[in-house]
Amino acid sequence: MRGEDASGGMESADADRSTDGRVTPPDSAPTCTNPNPQGCQLSEECPPGEECSFEPRHGCAPSACSCDAGEWNCTPDCGGGICAVPMSQCQGPNPAGCTSRGCGFQQVCDVGAGGCVPSNCECDGDGNWLCSGDCEGGVCVREARVCTTDADCAFGNEWCENGTCVYCDNPPVCDIACPEGERRPRRNGCQPCECKPYTLHWFIGCPDQACDGHDGRRGLDPCTNEQAGAECGEEFDRCDPGDECNRMLMCREDDPALTGECEGE
Repeated sequence: MRGEDASGGMESADADRSTDGRVTPPDSAPTCTNPNPQGCQLSEECPPGEECSFEPRHGCAPSACSCDAGEWNCTPDCGGGICAVPMSQCQGPNPAGCTSRGCGFQQVCDVGAGGCVPSNCECDGDGNWLCSGDCEGGVCVREARVCTTDADCAFGNEWCENGTCVYCDNPPVCDIACPEGERRPRRNGCQPCECKPYTLHWFIGCPDQACDGHDGRRGLDPCTNEQAGAECGEEFDRCDPGDECNRMLMCREDDPALTGECEGE
């Protein structure tokens, strides 16, 4: 139902009453005169020759804005794009260091390694990389991880040396033939394509989980003069030292206690 105004006439149903009692028609509400700062979402929203870019170098634009009492009221985010002229594609990867681009899995950014690496680079309109004149970019290096055995390191990529996991070369194809007395080192799924001298020693094997006394369950011949740590001649030879946890002596190149073979025992 419509009410009467001060002159005795009827108010319009679409009129808006202000706080001081005056009625203001909707079409006389204040409007925003400045351009809408809302960012774009699609390149079709941009002028010809420009595209909607979400790259940080172009700045921050809100994802949504509305006009309120003559002022733009925008969301406090940077979810909108900015219309900009697309840059020419630069050849090759961005030469900027990892301080701006980050590193991959199990890698850290080392600013002191790799010589002088710029911290930031951008592709200009002619397809050239323009880089900052500093040397604070850094390079990605493998994260130094403490280890006790090879099992603490990534299988097929690392092994444990001096308490730290180090990268081990593991090529899929290797055509070298090692001379007598040398072989390709083989540890933790790694086998670098190189020959190294090797010696075989007696090593104590992995224990039974129960460790409830010797029972000869492995069916091996008893050891005679064999001693853990002594050199041996035939690889994979084994004998039973009568250990309470049924561990055996094995003739091999590396210690199973250091390679992680006993982790699941």
